[in-house]
Amino acid sequence: MDRRSLDLITLYVVALAALGSAGAWLVLGSTVGTGAVTGAGLSLANWLALRWLLGRVIASGSRSKGGLMALLVIKMLVLVTVVGLLVLRAVVSPVGLAIGLSALVVGLFAGAMHSRSSMSVAGEEP
Repeated sequence: MDRRSLDLITLYVVALAALGSAGAWLVLGSTVGTGAVTGAGLSLANWLALRWLLGRVIASGSRSKGGLMALLVIKMLVLVTVVGLLVLRAVVSPVGLAIGLSALVVGLFAGAMHSRSSMSVAGEEP
């Protein structure tokens, strides 16, 4: 995946996080809205860390990738721990948190589809 595609996905994740958080705040109230903002922040941080780490894994070529792969596992464990603590300790609304976290999944899908369709129109190989 090229840099332009990654930038497009990042734009989609940010836009959907903002829209989802604002929508949750306006429609469902400040409690759910706060959870959505928290989830959106976690989504964006997760995407940026994933993008950076995978870029390093790809750039490393045939060199040892074990350390970078370990960082990917640690990143996921940290994310799962943070989300678990937020929900179990009732720090934020689970519904809001889910709304915010969904920005990553939807943003990845929408950005990738947009990037692929842009390449097809331009006649480039996806």
